[in-house]
Amino acid sequence: MIEHAKIEQAEVRLGEPGIYVDNDFYSKAEILRAEFEKAILDESNRNTGMTPLGYAYHHETYQFLTASAERCFSKEAVSDLIETLQQWGTNVIGTSHVSTPQLRVYIRGCSRKLIRDDVATPWHFILSLTPNRHPDKGCRIKFLQGNLQENSPGFRRVLSSFPIFNQLLVHSTREPYSIERIRTSMNPLKGMVFLDGYMW
Repeated sequence: MIEHAKIEQAEVRLGEPGIYVDNDFYSKAEILRAEFEKAILDESNRNTGMTPLGYAYHHETYQFLTASAERCFSKEAVSDLIETLQQWGTNVIGTSHVSTPQLRVYIRGCSRKLIRDDVATPWHFILSLTPNRHPDKGCRIKFLQGNLQENSPGFRRVLSSFPIFNQLLVHSTREPYSIERIRTSMNPLKGMVFLDGYMW
């Protein structure tokens, strides 16, 4: 059985078992967004259209644009964000380490199928740097959860979230997740922009 549910947007809370939602997470999110735009525009102007973003692809699994955070953001910004994530992790889920965030940009044709990350760390985070738009023009993140003490041993639940600007989603790496684009363009500045990484 598959059940669909929507993650409600709220202050720091356990949105569903294994999923935390924190709106207005980072006080310097606007600065991060501005640095992202500057990195894309500056590189495009200097290098005749080449940006710092690379193309990540795995057959029938995922495709998106990506770069390490250090390629698009200042050292100070990355360090401050990691410290903020570390404090959040310590206070909310009892972790003490955070990986260096990776930039992910989903433009037209980009998506991620419903799969689990092959990692040993217990938590995955996604911080949205995408300006708020109408939900039907944004992207949807889905999480597949199972073993939720239902009568059916095959019970599964699909949870959907439409991320908003400066929203932090933290979820268990035991659960598969997908990223689906609804409508977009080929322009990275108009794509879905995330910073993601792991906590342990």
